Amino acid sequence: QPLKSHGELKSLTQANHEKLAATLASWNESALEHEVHIPWFPDPPCILSAAEALLQAVLHTQHHRGQCMTRLKDKGGNSSNVDYIIWIWKDRPAARWA
Repeated sequence: QPLKSHGELKSLTQANHEKLAATLASWNESALEHEVHIPWFPDPPCILSAAEALLQAVLHTQHHRGQCMTRLKDKGGNSSNVDYIIWIWKDRPAARWA
């Protein structure tokens, strides 16, 4: 079901960000080594570590962020730099939810 507003999207995104940060803070090395089975690749089975699954999520998300920036630019909007190294260079600023 589509979201009703940009505010609803922002609220859900912020809540997910907070939950993920809390979950990851509780993980140790053993949790990162836990096996993850990817159900949409059944034959042969796709089995990876939780650390690899997290890396996939980050890399795939970055791909979509690039797509969004391209689409914004195509429609006359201003795109933002979403490079990880820029975030590091800027001393890892916290998310701005404004």
